[in-house]
Amino acid sequence: MADKPCILMDDCKGGYLLTRHLLETGRRNIIGIFKADDSQGAQRHKGYVQALQESGIPYDPENVIWFHTEDRKTKPSLMLSMLLDSKKSVDAAVCYNDQIALAVISMLEEKGISVPEDIAVTGYDNSLIGQSSPIGITTIAHPQEKLGEMAAELILEKIRKVPEEESSVKRLISPELIVRESTAGKNLSTETKK
Repeated sequence: MADKPCILMDDCKGGYLLTRHLLETGRRNIIGIFKADDSQGAQRHKGYVQALQESGIPYDPENVIWFHTEDRKTKPSLMLSMLLDSKKSVDAAVCYNDQIALAVISMLEEKGISVPEDIAVTGYDNSLIGQSSPIGITTIAHPQEKLGEMAAELILEKIRKVPEEESSVKRLISPELIVRESTAGKNLSTETKK
């Protein structure tokens, strides 16, 4: 598969943008929740680490929750709940996707923890779940239509036998941060972009 042409989202930059945004809203104790069994999780984690390091916040592996596909419905929220019960200082969470973010928000609400006042939460993918949740989830847009257009252009180039070095198709899509209510900073207004 490595020698096959493909179009990818810059997930490292996406993780970076989310973490940077939280830092800019005054958050310092940011938990990362990432999927361990795909490259997207590893890349989003890499961006999270990079943003922390640039801000002078040491990386703490105890602030990262890793989960696998088969335990995605229970482990992220359960592990974060256990961290909070241990009195760990947490003021934000960068979640692997909007589905995990929504589960985390539900768990926090059950514990009487207010989002975003007590803990800010981000997702990823700008899914319908994130857009329509009671608290709008700050996320990274995953431009599926644009990905489809680029893939079609790439296929047409392959049919025309355009050499790889002459390809005009971009292979890495830059992510777009969409700020919603789930990350409003203390004394900062929330910018809502849809």
